[in-house]
Amino acid sequence: NTEMLIPVLTMKDRFSGFERKVQLKAVKWKPQKDDQPRKVAQVLVVAKWGGELTVRGVAQATDLGRRLRVSLYPNDPTGLLRLHSSFRHDFKIYSSQEGRCQITAAAFTKGFLDLEGDIIPILVSLVTRDGFATGLLDEPIPKKQRDAVKQRIEQLLLSSTLLTGETDTPHPGLQEAEKRIGNPINLLHNIRALAAEYIASITATKDQTRHELSEEEDVCTLDIDEALHEDAVPLG
Repeated sequence: NTEMLIPVLTMKDRFSGFERKVQLKAVKWKPQKDDQPRKVAQVLVVAKWGGELTVRGVAQATDLGRRLRVSLYPNDPTGLLRLHSSFRHDFKIYSSQEGRCQITAAAFTKGFLDLEGDIIPILVSLVTRDGFATGLLDEPIPKKQRDAVKQRIEQLLLSSTLLTGETDTPHPGLQEAEKRIGNPINLLHNIRALAAEYIASITATKDQTRHELSEEEDVCTLDIDEALHEDAVPLG
């Protein structure tokens, strides 16, 4: 139903930018006749937000590019930057269509070439996101295997007993994670309680700030709202 989809696509404050994506999934197929190709009878439209790279993620990607440049030229860190100017036109970074992947690639390029300015122009000029770049990605894991992994994870998370020997792997990191998790159900309840406590503290601080600002005679309501959201980060 396109009438239901249009309002979602026009949500400028919540559904915008590189992170949004719309997927079409065939749910039902029409009966196939002879050697004719199959035709879709019903399509599922999935509009979702793919996630946004954090400020720390951008800084880490930029630093990774800088450190790679220094490691390539340990005794001459500016050697790469002194190459012919045409090098920057031939230099390409490949990325998938995911918004956070594109921003990561652009931030890495900024650090690698020691570029100035915003990330977006670097993304447009130096990051490749065409079909060739998509073809370089690994083949997706079959859905049957993904579902089996999800089912196993769900079983582990809903378990009320200690995780002992469930990882079935000699990897020390996974064994250490198993020990730290302990009882999955209890850990999930603790996380929920901590999240609720954190949200309550934010609400209390906001109410206290509003009360303090309202006591000032020369502060209007608009100024109060702006002060409460002064350090807010836009979701778009």
